[in-house]
Amino acid sequence: MVNSLNWKYSKEFNPEDYFGFVYLINYEDGTKYIGKKALWTERRLKPRKTDRVNAKRIKIVESNWSTYNGSSKLTVGKTIKSKYIVKLCKTKTDLTYHETYYLMVNNVLFDDSYLNQNVMGKFFCGEQLTDSKKHIKENK
Repeated sequence: MVNSLNWKYSKEFNPEDYFGFVYLINYEDGTKYIGKKALWTERRLKPRKTDRVNAKRIKIVESNWSTYNGSSKLTVGKTIKSKYIVKLCKTKTDLTYHETYYLMVNNVLFDDSYLNQNVMGKFFCGEQLTDSKKHIKENK
């Protein structure tokens, strides 16, 4: 079932019921990317004249999720074949956990078909992660 501008998910859902989702984008050249996207974002508003000096006014607004095409610089110029919502999450913690889970289960740092270059900003492809994509490519 298609849900909102080319995102595919198994059923319709109300964005107001969720914090975000884990996604998989497939590209025409056979590469893939797994990531997470929040459905809502905080916008800071200017304090009113009647507010105390350092008062913070925040407005929660819907993010650009429906037209979102990924965050990796490696995907620039690539043609998207399909976009899937893999998992809907109700909290920020759930979202981070499930993104990490799908990245690890799919072994994205070792599989050349995935464009992902790190997990949680802690584990990166390269010399320190033995047999990861860059390490393998550099030593061939």
